[in-house]
Amino acid sequence: MKSTNDDLCLECEESLPWLKHACYRCGLPFPKDTKISVLCGQCQSSPPVFDICISPFVYEHPIDQLISHYKFFGKLYAGRFLSQQLANFLQEHYISWPELIIPVPLHPKGMRERGFNQALEIARDLSFILKLKINSNLCFCVKQKTSQKKLSAAQRKKNLEHSFAIEDPKQLLKGKNVALVDDVVTTMSTVNTLSKLLLKAGASSVQVWCLARTDRH
Repeated sequence: MKSTNDDLCLECEESLPWLKHACYRCGLPFPKDTKISVLCGQCQSSPPVFDICISPFVYEHPIDQLISHYKFFGKLYAGRFLSQQLANFLQEHYISWPELIIPVPLHPKGMRERGFNQALEIARDLSFILKLKINSNLCFCVKQKTSQKKLSAAQRKKNLEHSFAIEDPKQLLKGKNVALVDDVVTTMSTVNTLSKLLLKAGASSVQVWCLARTDRH
């Protein structure tokens, strides 16, 4: 039986950790037996400022390894594959297209060390595939933050204070529906912080697109 995905055989496609059950606001993965679309507890009590988080995958094997190889070892073919899967997912499941795509920025020191910003490369791929406008010159990372991997949600929020800035002298954001692009969303600290800045700068709404969403627990 043929896969619906040109890059994968059916067996490989079905083995990927597709995100099929999630909070319809923040995209938090739910147990596989969840039958209805519901809000998670955090979104019920303290929802994020962005409208929705869309991701095709749960951050599990082998997607976690593909993202790691792409992000830390420069395996660009993995990034192109993952971007295509996100684009396919958006085309199949989503119809509210933004007017502008904005990648999560990387600090200049991180750019020098890594050689590229994976969020920017993903956003470029999506812009090309989906024929959407991209702008990577509006958001800046102005403070090199420490690694977030082992930090709690509260620590991540503290770590991000004053890390980002927006420069929009031509008011390109005013009234725009924006998609903020990143590789992985964990506690939402980064994308929520940036979403607040984008809305304050004049964006009318913000949605988040990412390759994979982690299970908070």
